[in-house]
Amino acid sequence: MNASLDRLVCLLRDELLQHGELLALLERQQECGQQRRIEDILPATEALEVQCQTLHQSQQQRSEWQAEVARRTGLDHNTPLTDLIPALSADYRPVLEAFVAELEETCERTLHRLRQNHQLLNRSLEVMVRLLHAFGPADSLRVDTDRLDCCILGSKVNIPGLEAATPTLAELRSESDSGR
Repeated sequence: MNASLDRLVCLLRDELLQHGELLALLERQQECGQQRRIEDILPATEALEVQCQTLHQSQQQRSEWQAEVARRTGLDHNTPLTDLIPALSADYRPVLEAFVAELEETCERTLHRLRQNHQLLNRSLEVMVRLLHAFGPADSLRVDTDRLDCCILGSKVNIPGLEAATPTLAELRSESDSGR
């Protein structure tokens, strides 16, 4: 069983690493927008898509192995990790609990950064649409900014509230600076 738990720890470590990479890419995308490096935004966004796929694969591997560990422990294969940990060896509980806590914190930070980036990019899009409308018929452009689909935790997530009023670039910078 120790080999199974070692593998689970390794997979959790990899998942945390992939979340960290996603967060770093989101920060890089935000810097591109704040520094008005327009030419770097699309490559940064494409890198985010690739990282989301990598994260999803990492989560899938961890989830499959977690189900296997649950079965070996005599629990249902759908047992959540937080419910599985108490049934595991006491030697492994602290490290598993630490990984779960760190993953939760990293996911919260990632969602916060994702919302900031969405607002920043949405604001840029609104400015561009206004500029385009100034040069052409208003009904020739349609932009749907009511929702954002993104890859977080291996699935598409609709983030409510992102259609709310978009802050100014100065407000985003201020919020970003206070979050550091």
